[in-house]
Order: sequence, then C-alpha cells, then structure tokens
Amino acid sequence: MKEHAFFMFQNHPMIELFFENERLVANKDLDYVAPIPHANWAKGLTTPQLEEYILDRRISEGRPNRKETYFGGKSLSKYQEMKAYRGADIDDECWIKYDGDDLSAERVLSSVGSSPKGDQIKWEDGRYFYKKDKFRGEAMAEYLCSLFLQASNCPIPYIPYRLSGSPSVCKSTNYKPNYTFVPFYKIVEREVRLGKIDKVDSMNKWMKRWSRLSSVDKVEYVCSAFKKLGVSRNDTLDYLAYMVELDTLVLNIDGHLNNFGLRYNLNKRTYEPMFLFDQGLSLCVGEGIFDSLSNMRNTRKVKMQPFSTSLHRNRSCLPDFRFAFDVKDFVKLLDSTNTFGKQFLKMSTQFKVLKSRLAIVYHTDINGINILNYLEENGY
Repeated sequence: MKEHAFFMFQNHPMIELFFENERLVANKDLDYVAPIPHANWAKGLTTPQLEEYILDRRISEGRPNRKETYFGGKSLSKYQEMKAYRGADIDDECWIKYDGDDLSAERVLSSVGSSPKGDQIKWEDGRYFYKKDKFRGEAMAEYLCSLFLQASNCPIPYIPYRLSGSPSVCKSTNYKPNYTFVPFYKIVEREVRLGKIDKVDSMNKWMKRWSRLSSVDKVEYVCSAFKKLGVSRNDTLDYLAYMVELDTLVLNIDGHLNNFGLRYNLNKRTYEPMFLFDQGLSLCVGEGIFDSLSNMRNTRKVKMQPFSTSLHRNRSCLPDFRFAFDVKDFVKLLDSTNTFGKQFLKMSTQFKVLKSRLAIVYHTDINGINILNYLEENGY
C-alpha cells in the first residue's frame, strides 16, 4: 500500500514522505526551516537514514502496560506503532501528517503527553508539566531535590517541582515555549547517523566505544560534543559538576544519556546547558536494591551514571563543587510548601534518606549549622 505524508514542525511541512508497504521509499526536503536547529536534523538524511529516524519516533518500549495503554492490546509493527501516534515528540515539536489527516500539531503532540522515549506517565496543561509515579516515591524525590536546590541558591537553572494534590504526582512550570531540550544521546545519534564518527555506523557500536572510555575521557567527549553546538567547555564543566554533585548527594541512579543535554533558547537562538531536572529515581526510589533502605546505605552497591557506575569515580572526574546549602531556608520551604504535614514527610523513605545523606556528605550548612540537629529541632 502506498502512503503519502509530511514530516512536520508544529503545523509546517518540512519533508515530503513517500511510503510503500510500510517502508519509506523516497523523500524530498521542502523549503521550510524550523526555528529550532535540532528540529531540522531530519533534513539532509538519506532515505534509509530518515526511515530509521522516523521509526525511532515511537512510544518507548519501556513504558508500563505499553501495548494495552497505547495500542489497544494489539501487536503492531514498528511502522504501525509510529503511525498510531504520528511519530510525535514534544522535545522537538515534530510529527508526521498523512494525507487525509484532519489533525493539528497541538492535538497530536498533546496525545503523546511527553517525549516518546520516556516510560513514565506525564502530561501538561500549558502552564504546568505533571508526572505521576512509576515507582513509589518519585514525586517526593523530585520535590525534595528541588527544595534542596532552592535552599542552596543553585547557581545554574533547574526545574522547580512541587507535589500536586497527591504525594504520587508532582508538577513543574512548563519551560516551553521558550526552550526545547535535546539530549546528549540525540546529539551523538545525529553524528553517528551522518557518518561523522570514524568506524561507527550504529548506536550499538558507539555505546560499546563509550563504555570503554575512562570517566575523564567521557567528560571530555561531552565537552567536545557540546562545543560543536556553541557551548563553552567551562559552561559544560560547570553544568556537569552541579548535575553530578546533586546526583551523588541524593544517589540518583537515573543519570543516563537521555537525561542530560542542552536546551535551545528560542529568544537568544543559542544552545545552553539544560536545566537540572529529573531526580525521580533518587533517595531510594527504584527497583531491586535501590528500594531497600538498608542496602542503599552501602553506597558501593549503588550503580551510578553517566560517567562511571562507581559513586566515587562518577563524581571525581569533574571539578570540585559543593552546594551552598542553607538549612534554615530549607526548613522555611518545607513549612510553606508541604501540604501533607510534618509527620507524613518524616515517615517517607525519601526524606529519611535525604536527612541521612545531608548529615553524612555535608554535615553542616553554609553557615556552619549542624544540618541534622536543626532539622530535628524544627520537627523534621
């Protein structure tokens, strides 16, 4: 069966697509150029490269109850899965419009609810972005990490999370339409797809090469990749140091290659380090040993990302840095934002782990106040 479609940025056609029996057989770049550079990365690809790129734009295979939730329990081909949600991805605001579709970008992008690569239930209402726990405690971890950053006067931008009506749901201010996110993995994937990395023609081969690099060499690789998009080495090192310092403190095991990268500032038309975000799998949230409080205390069992599985090596490959944490400000934020009561918070595993980590790693705050003592004196 022959099908005709367009690769769209919002409501603008960018590439004409010709499918036959679920295969892309031809394509034609159109004149329109998106205002977001990485939205244009589909242009200039060969037909096989573009087909691979399009088929990757599917609902993540890691999402829970994926077949039942998104495809009515049906087993579909990769092409059929992509077509079901029109390859929509809110990270680049692109999608695929077929002949006969009575669809707008707003309707299609909202139907996905988030990047198709994610595996957590997410949605937005224009002003706020919401996430629901996949693992118990994710929203609480996001909330507590956000308060820590706010009480530390974090020197780089971060996403502020608050609990929203339930301890299992958190919300944050939507950073769109001023910014869009491009993960480090996507930056590398483009280089691989264009044949710009010697002797590497697939992401599987690149991942094997990445795994053989030292933690220091991995940091240098990220600096080099970001520099190609106009981000200085110093800005990259600052961003990575702040990110990994936070991950080390809260034992965030989810710092994979799609969870950090660059944001595109549509006002300045420049790439910048991404906001600090997504600490949901921190503070003893997750699977296996990660949801065991006793095992979590043995940090040698904690497998970190992205530069090393070792907690120490993952942090020591970056410049020294310590957050200017103010425990008095932290308590004020807890008092003003916690709607579930002190006892509920104190009994949560995530708060217990955060207290323990602050006592062990930082001990005193920026003003020399004993963190654990002050929290307990104030009912926490």
